[in-house]
Amino acid sequence: IFFWLAAVALVSAVILGYRSMKKKKIQKLTALDFGTGTVEEKILDWKRIGTSLGLTLITVATAFGWIEFVIKTFGVNYQFYCLLAQINRITPERLKYIIPYLIVCILIVLVININIATSRRMKTTGNETLDMIRDIIVNVLLSAGPLSLLMVIQFIGIRIIGNGSTPLSTVYWGSLSFGWMFPLMMTSSAALSTFLYRKTGHIWLGVFVSSFTLIFITVLNCCVSTIVI
Repeated sequence: IFFWLAAVALVSAVILGYRSMKKKKIQKLTALDFGTGTVEEKILDWKRIGTSLGLTLITVATAFGWIEFVIKTFGVNYQFYCLLAQINRITPERLKYIIPYLIVCILIVLVININIATSRRMKTTGNETLDMIRDIIVNVLLSAGPLSLLMVIQFIGIRIIGNGSTPLSTVYWGSLSFGWMFPLMMTSSAALSTFLYRKTGHIWLGVFVSSFTLIFITVLNCCVSTIVI
């Protein structure tokens, strides 16, 4: 699944690079071409990036804090969602596994969402709400649709073999079931980034909020949990 995301980012980078080089021959590239602002603004506004990052950290801390409160209050799946419990397990030895994954994932999500913001444009109807809903649906389908289709094909393929049971190991079946999280993650990222991009005029807040939340869940509950030091 990770390599699938990397492949999506690579395709996005190629499309973005080709489109940028083509436009650069005609006119100067602006922040609007990368979804980072208007024509008059800088492509990299560090004050805006810093503000978006700060708001993201507050949002992520609030979200995980609320999840932990609900878990402790109602006793639901503590092990999967408890951010503080997972952080306590991070040691200097574990960081060498986590940091590269974090860096790569942030870059992957950034490239994918820049491409989403700048290439999946449709004509406006004059109705802002309708345009928002339409753009979110289109971006969700284009982002998560192909992977979802592949997984549906695998599920159908397993079920139609023989009497409906799978000749494959339970490990494969469990992995395939777990794999549905990734289309959901891509859906959440695309939808949130599209919404916040239309609301703020730039991709930073949407990319940071979605990528940090999803990466924290993935790293702290998958990678960190399974590393044995």
